[in-house]
Amino acid sequence: MNLNALRTFVAIIDYKSFREAAKYLVSTQTNVSMRVRTLEEELGVILFDRQRRPPTLTAAGMAIVKPAREMLLLEKTLSRVAKEAMNKGVLSGHIKLGAIPTTETSILPFALRSLGEKFPEILVYVQSGLSNSLPLQVLSGELDAAIITEIGAVNKNLKSVTIFEEPLVIISPKQPETQLTLSQLSDTPFIRFNRRSGIGQIINRLLIQANIYTKDIMELDSVDAIITMVVNGLGASIVPAYSITNYQAKFIKVTPLNKPSAMRKVSFITRVDDHNAPLCDTLSKTLSDVKHNLGTNNLTLVQ
Repeated sequence: MNLNALRTFVAIIDYKSFREAAKYLVSTQTNVSMRVRTLEEELGVILFDRQRRPPTLTAAGMAIVKPAREMLLLEKTLSRVAKEAMNKGVLSGHIKLGAIPTTETSILPFALRSLGEKFPEILVYVQSGLSNSLPLQVLSGELDAAIITEIGAVNKNLKSVTIFEEPLVIISPKQPETQLTLSQLSDTPFIRFNRRSGIGQIINRLLIQANIYTKDIMELDSVDAIITMVVNGLGASIVPAYSITNYQAKFIKVTPLNKPSAMRKVSFITRVDDHNAPLCDTLSKTLSDVKHNLGTNNLTLVQ
């Protein structure tokens, strides 16, 4: 059951119109209508008679008002019980987490291991995605939380916590030994991050601001794939510094960019009305704690 759609249905009843419900939910009337249709499709009934103005409840709509309120009350009760359990040191449940690929090979495995050691009853289901689509999945309730590259203003119905800010670096083949500068990227084969991804957009913006026109030979989603291509001498690239392991650094040259625009902010996002807040807050804190050691180790590679 889509609880967001159910919450919207109850708001329409309480505020007596789609428009007023949208104001209460800090949404739009179009979104409210879409959520009602989603609920109707899920239940297989028509909840509002749209031939009337304003729309009025059908018999099916009137029949589910009480159960809907009870279900939302149960959700609040579950949240309260979970918070009480956390205060007692007992925390369990599952989190549906979306994550950008660059964190899946850097900070996330360490954080999940640490979380499992401290809270073995918390289960995390991880789904890979891009920074432009994961927030929508969190808003819809498909995901409880997501780790994204923050590339603009976050939706006001989402809570964003910065996990870390990460420098971008140039990586190039070990031979020749000379370090590549940003301006020299115009003269070498370039392996680019997918421009639909958050990190790809930041890199693209950086190159445009520096008036650099690269000779792209590949556009890839995976940071490991990009690094492997560079290791094999196929070209140079720009990647997040913390994605480079100590082992990989032995086979490539890593050049810091040392520019304010050559940074990305990695954030942990949840819904403002998140019913899974105790679990998500615990995961967010674990990510922030793990980040310090991971960041320190990797920064020594690029200074």
